[in-house]
Amino acid sequence: MPKLFVFDLDDTLIHLWIDWNGAVKREILECMEKDGLKLDPSEDIVLVSENASNTAERKKAVDGIFWKYEGACLGNGEFSIYAQASGILRELRKRGHKVAIASNNTLQLIQGALEAAGIEVDAVRGRDTVKKAKPHPDMLFSIMDELRFSRDDTIMVGDSCTDEGAGKAAEVRTIIVKPGEIDLKKVLGI
Repeated sequence: MPKLFVFDLDDTLIHLWIDWNGAVKREILECMEKDGLKLDPSEDIVLVSENASNTAERKKAVDGIFWKYEGACLGNGEFSIYAQASGILRELRKRGHKVAIASNNTLQLIQGALEAAGIEVDAVRGRDTVKKAKPHPDMLFSIMDELRFSRDDTIMVGDSCTDEGAGKAAEVRTIIVKPGEIDLKKVLGI
């Protein structure tokens, strides 16, 4: 029976050379402080960006900051594709499964990285395509709805507690891999 495999992008399939918890977080903190929102600088980028995105305007500003760094990364070729990533996704699709990306990166970055890697997927969700980014389950629910898969037939594959949280919140099977160590047998549960 076909399954839906939803993959995280950064550090699951590729590595982006972006200083998330340095430059990106600093710029978000500064932007929000100018807007009257004081955030805890000791929190990681996921929490800072989530807390900063508490209104539509602020979320748009945060997404813009993400794309500023991601666009430079993509434009300068400052990313690497894990060798086995495209082969695993191709093999899953060849076996009749659906493959999707749910990433806290922007849609533009995801599409650009997939194109550069020659990776084809059935659906993509980025932080700027949903109201709430991971660990909230919005991306997973949106993909599952689009591709018409139930929780029982969906598997989240990622590298972080953010991915694990999204999988748990969506009540789907979740596989956590070490960055760059994705393996077809582990993904298929063999």
